[in-house]
Amino acid sequence: MILKIFQSTNFELKFVDEDDCKYLGEVAVELPKSNDNVRVKVIMLIVENKLYLEAQVVSPHMKNRTDFDFQ
Repeated sequence: MILKIFQSTNFELKFVDEDDCKYLGEVAVELPKSNDNVRVKVIMLIVENKLYLEAQVVSPHMKNRTDFDFQ
């Protein structure tokens, strides 16, 4: 699964194509191969210059972690 990462200081932002929104890049999170729809919960944690992501497939249960370097 590819997650696109955006940044904005506008707390009222509704869409990523608005002027106050900046595209930072993409991060890939590996999910199990399946033809079925899966439900995924994504947790994002920012520590200094890194964004850590944890994608948890709710059914079937699986966790995978990756990070995004802002530099």
